[in-house]
Formats: sequence, C-alpha cells, structure tokens
Amino acid sequence: MKKAIFLALCLLCASAPARPSDLPPAPHVEANAYLVLDYNSGQILLSRHADERIEPASLTRLMSAYIVFDALKQKAIKPNQKITVSEKASHAEGPRMFIEPKMAVTVDQLLHGMIVESGNDACIALAEGVAGSEQAFVEKMNREAQHLGMKNTHFTNATGLPSPDHYTTARTSRPFRLRSSGTSPNTTPSSRSGSTPGTALPSPTGTGCCGWTPTSTGWKPGMAEQPATASSPR
Repeated sequence: MKKAIFLALCLLCASAPARPSDLPPAPHVEANAYLVLDYNSGQILLSRHADERIEPASLTRLMSAYIVFDALKQKAIKPNQKITVSEKASHAEGPRMFIEPKMAVTVDQLLHGMIVESGNDACIALAEGVAGSEQAFVEKMNREAQHLGMKNTHFTNATGLPSPDHYTTARTSRPFRLRSSGTSPNTTPSSRSGSTPGTALPSPTGTGCCGWTPTSTGWKPGMAEQPATASSPR
C-alpha cells in the first residue's frame, strides 16, 4: 500500500504543470514588434508591440500569392497561361526577376519570380493578369483582408513597397498566417519550391536570416529591418 501511494504521488508530481518560476525566460528577439503563436491552438506564445502599425513588407507578397492561388483554384487562370508583361511591371521598383516589356511569361514562372526571387515585376504582372490592373488587384487584397478579420491592415500595392497607407500589425496579420498556412493550394511547381523541411532558399533581397531549424517548412524574408514570416511544425 505504501509503495502504491508513493508511486501515485510520483506520477502526480511528474504530471503537474510547471510553475511560472520553473519556466525559462523568454528569448531576446531583435525586432520592434513580433508575435509567436501555436498554429493548432492559436495560442499566443510570445509578443511585443503586437498592435503597433508596421510595414507589411513581404507579407504583402504573401497576400498577393494568396489571391493568385485562389484565382488558380477557381480556374480563373491556369499555371501554364501566359501573361504579357507591361511597361509598368517591367520597370517596377525594388527587387525584380528582370522580365522585359511585351514578354509572354507563364503564371507559374511569375509565381516563382514572386515567391522565390521576391520580384516586384512578377507581382505586378500577376496582379494585372488576375484583375486587369494592380489597383483592382489591391482592392481584392483589401476585401480578403477584411474577410479574414485583419481589421488593422491596409494595402496600397501588390509588392510591399513602403507607403503611408500601407500597413499591418503583428496581431492583425495573425488570421492571414493561420488561414494561408492551412489552405494555400499546392498546385504549381513554384508553390512547392524550397518546401522540403530544413532547407533554405538563398534570398537576393533578404535579411541573411537563413538559420532554419530542421523542421522549418516556410520562410518569407523581408528587406533589412522589415517584417518576415516563418513556420516550423514541432
């Protein structure tokens, strides 16, 4: 009987939740604003200035990709469909995949240029191909942001270039991260590039933050001192 009681007490102690004093301190993060959450439960694990307005940066390209993937899902466009590059797209500011005016480039090639190479010219070409113009595409982005509950997020372009009315917060971008992580289709080669766990893609525009964990499955860097998004199942 004594042994049984002792064993029960040992099991109780082993299963008891850790006291706050037993938990390790939160790691130091070199960022002005951030939010770390558990995908399955939605529980926020760590945050700082989560409601402070910040530039969406490459989160913009993720939303652009999300809209394009939805167009693919709805069969409004096809992966092998060719889009003629406009002057505006070809001369986009910032990083580019270097497509020339009047070139006919497939949707899949442009997705590769947008997602892997962070090409702003690819972003604009896709926006024009899906919605007719970048402005009409941005309206789709903002409608989807509101639909997802991103109340403190507003886009003015499809590329992520800085603009006074182009903003988000770490907290209000959370619904998009949860939705896009679970539902973005895997229908094109570009959407699968670099998706092998533990691999990192070199980024010609990136921050040098390629220190992935062995379980990393997604990473979209921003420019230096701009937001980035990552995922790592455990």
